[in-house]
Amino acid sequence: MYTTGKGFGEAELSQFGAWILHFEDEDRQLRSNEEVFLRGLENTLDALLAADKKVTFLHDVPELGFDIRSCFTFRPLVITHKAMDPCAVRKNDFVARTKIHRAGVDQILSLRPEIKVIDLAHALCDDDWCFGSQNGILLYIDDDHLSLRGAEYVVRQLWDEF
Repeated sequence: MYTTGKGFGEAELSQFGAWILHFEDEDRQLRSNEEVFLRGLENTLDALLAADKKVTFLHDVPELGFDIRSCFTFRPLVITHKAMDPCAVRKNDFVARTKIHRAGVDQILSLRPEIKVIDLAHALCDDDWCFGSQNGILLYIDDDHLSLRGAEYVVRQLWDEF
């Protein structure tokens, strides 16, 4: 949402208006959200490295684009089972949506080889799907934020990378 200016999927398209990022001393229309984000990222990483900090960059979790509650039925008795199955977004949709953003971030990171990079999607996606739940456990609290159990799951899956 920050870089495209609009939400993803039914969960966000109706909730939020267009977001506009800009630098405080510049006209709001001078740069795209993506350019503002990437410049801000460069400035932040360079400041941390200049302060001799050890930096780890985490690529964000996949946005699901749907209400995570649709993955389960919460009523004890239901006439029809309407839970979303699988509780997931297609991986190719996630990759396509983030392709331009990811390329810009990866370019910035490639110029700073001292930064450790961890991709959280590696814990949440297989070849076809990026999952919102695993084994009956909700990994997200909404369409793009991990639950406590989801965070624990991701850390367990990626422990060696951390």
